Amino acid sequence: MASTPLTLAALATSAVPGLNVRGTRSHTGDGDGAYSSAVLVTDDGDLIIFDSGSTTEQIAAALGNRPVSVITNGLMVANQLVSNDQVEVTMLGGALRGFNATITGPDAESMLNRVHATYAFVGTDAVDPLRGI
Repeated sequence: MASTPLTLAALATSAVPGLNVRGTRSHTGDGDGAYSSAVLVTDDGDLIIFDSGSTTEQIAAALGNRPVSVITNGLMVANQLVSNDQVEVTMLGGALRGFNATITGPDAESMLNRVHATYAFVGTDAVDPLRGI
């Protein structure tokens, strides 16, 4: 895993070989519908990874108070879930990047290497057919 800020999953494109996603949705700024649709694929008891970012923050808010486990590197994602007593939130350890409120570094990467999540919601600016996300 590269030593770059975490960017966790919800993109599906034929340009990324092996990416297995039940549904796809691009962020077009069309409101809560996209966020709710992303959450519909999750079930109670799932382990869900949330990347940091404004889109994943809104997906986390749409998750509601359900018995799921969440792992995130995003302080704002965790903030969306803090009042949901059925959601078990685990923050990745590491260094705080203040300008985007994320936790990064080798400790966070090490924690993720031990996780087998049901779903991961990733935000990204681009997908390259050769380099991926």
